[in-house]
Amino acid sequence: MILSSVQKRRNKAILSFTDSYEITISYEVYLESGIFKGDEVDSKKLEKLKSDDEIFQTKNSALRYLGNRGHSSFELKRKLIKKGYRKK
Repeated sequence: MILSSVQKRRNKAILSFTDSYEITISYEVYLESGIFKGDEVDSKKLEKLKSDDEIFQTKNSALRYLGNRGHSSFELKRKLIKKGYRKK
């Protein structure tokens, strides 16, 4: 797949590919990926982008919870799983 366009909306990047496939990831993850318009993206790289985005989102949620008050690791894991993040 070839990346045909990148649109920035708030803190997200919408990546559109030539075969009408689109994914939305965090803009920071996109910037760190080193992918630009016109680059060839294979399925392995696409899965890495999705995985990196999930890790980024999980860390941000954990930091928001910890910013409110201290949580034990058990509490934090429970809150993140309840919010829909996968257990690793």
